[in-house]
Amino acid sequence: MRPRDLVSHHLDTCHSPQSLADFFAQVLLQNRQGRPNKSSVILAEELPVDLDLYVDRQEGQHGVVFDDPVTWSLRLRLDTRLATHGVLVVDLDRYKGVDDHAPGAPFWLVHAHRSWIHPLHRQCSLAWLAHYVWDILGHPRGRPARVLAPWWRILHKLSEAQDIKDPLPKPTPHLGRPVPRPRPLHHNNSMTGLEQAMASVTISSEDEQMMTLIREMGDLALELDSVEDLKRRISRMHM
Repeated sequence: MRPRDLVSHHLDTCHSPQSLADFFAQVLLQNRQGRPNKSSVILAEELPVDLDLYVDRQEGQHGVVFDDPVTWSLRLRLDTRLATHGVLVVDLDRYKGVDDHAPGAPFWLVHAHRSWIHPLHRQCSLAWLAHYVWDILGHPRGRPARVLAPWWRILHKLSEAQDIKDPLPKPTPHLGRPVPRPRPLHHNNSMTGLEQAMASVTISSEDEQMMTLIREMGDLALELDSVEDLKRRISRMHM
């Protein structure tokens, strides 16, 4: 064994961004997000959005021999400043480990380790954040659903804020003339309508003139509105 073999070698702990949460944390750390316009007139797409990024620590269960690792969660608090909209709190990523500077620790845990009392606060425009999220969801690159789920929640929240700030106009009612409709035919079969009318009309079999008028009603039954109309026509013809 050579002496240099006894020298401890430090592992490369250069934590570079790897996940979606890492890259998002890097953008906020470098303050490269699209900020809203400072003009007095703020369009719907320039709606300001407040972002608070911090890390939540949840201790594992303590055992007799071994302790469960700590669960670290990168948490984002999103506020659109709309009174009727509320605040969205979503976990972008999670990591289990004992040391937050371990070789396998994610980028956000090492560089964006802030508590909820002193979070990393940034402000961006609704349009910038929506485009950023759309770029992620539009190129999933085989990522599992659990990784994309928090970004879908963010996009849904931004869509709700857009609808509140700039709602779609309601369609105006049509005030023109009503569309003409064809006259309904209550009796598709002339003989069927005629039989229904005759069922409630008492006619003497000896009255040949009345029977002749009824037989002539066959072609006219198609123009009748109801059975009552047929009865009235028969009465007028009989008179």
